Amino acid sequence: MPRPGARSRPVGGAVAVCLLAACAGSPGGDGPRGLGGVRSQSALRSGAAAVPAPAAAGVAAASEAAHATVAVPAGANAATAAEPRHAADVGDLERALRHELATAADPTAAALELADLLCALERHREALAAVEAALRRADHPGLQVGRAGLLRDLARRREAAEVLTGLATAHGPGALHPALLFECAELHWLAGDAAAAKATLDSLQQAHADDEWCAANRPVLEGLAAELGNAAGPPRVRVRDLLASLRGAGTASERVRLLGELCELADAESGARRQHLRSRAIAIGCADESPAVRARAVQLAEPPPADALDFCTAALADDAALVRRCAADRAVADLGARAVPVLVDALARETDAMAFGAIHQALAELVVDGPSLEGGSAVDDAERSRVAAAWRQRCSR
Repeated sequence: MPRPGARSRPVGGAVAVCLLAACAGSPGGDGPRGLGGVRSQSALRSGAAAVPAPAAAGVAAASEAAHATVAVPAGANAATAAEPRHAADVGDLERALRHELATAADPTAAALELADLLCALERHREALAAVEAALRRADHPGLQVGRAGLLRDLARRREAAEVLTGLATAHGPGALHPALLFECAELHWLAGDAAAAKATLDSLQQAHADDEWCAANRPVLEGLAAELGNAAGPPRVRVRDLLASLRGAGTASERVRLLGELCELADAESGARRQHLRSRAIAIGCADESPAVRARAVQLAEPPPADALDFCTAALADDAALVRRCAADRAVADLGARAVPVLVDALARETDAMAFGAIHQALAELVVDGPSLEGGSAVDDAERSRVAAAWRQRCSR
């Protein structure tokens, strides 16, 4: 339930307001060239499948703006959090693309552009809804491929494989780009169907034996064939699919574990790759419906200095007391003395005793000679009001 006086966003299936600064593009280096994302080889080899350009503006500039903003927990009140940089530009583009999707004679291009944008904002379920809405009006192969990519990125691998298998059946394996057939084989394998994976890989090699893509990705093709030859072993899971499982794993405890594993994987990298993977995982965690996952994301977050104030302000406004408790520690670690006014405001509206105590302790670490809070007294409304007022007076000196 939302706290009194707070306008909350729904947390069931909600997503981050925006992403951490380094979340542009894909992590890279995790799969064969030509795979990944909504647009991954989205046209068949025939010219009839070419995707027309949308009437709306291109997505690149707005995506760049979207990636330059800060992730906030899903339970946060977006209205009271600081406005993300360039959010108006992103919002304008989203509205234009949605209008194009609703009114264009052929909605294909607008749907794929919109899906690109929504995925950049970690709103994959909305992206899937946009593509499926377009498919109800135009059964375009590019939309089918986009849908398969989104299903994969939501950990719905069996459904994704079925979509690509349907395309191969309808058009023949020779009409599909070999990257699509490889992805179909990989999805069958991840879904536990080794026989279907092997059959798809065989059809790829028969239909595209001399293709340049196959030559460039020979080690990857041979690696999958080797895995399928040893079907008793588990399939190798790409980072893309770990991120998908973080979005769609069945239990909160599984998602907490995956979030930690992804941050460990990121920390083994360096530079932009580390920053991207960590940022993407934290953004997904901040969007989770479970307070436990959001709290862990706040604990693991490393917001850039320019975005730390917005991040902590939003986390301190989360609907869940557990997240607010973690946010108090995050504010001290990331903001130092700059956290004081944010913490004072958060304390004044806090109604949960344990979260109140955590925010009080955070202020005590930053400000000397603050008011005392006796153990257990935070359960009393009057005592919380007294302590919050005393902190405001102390910090206004």
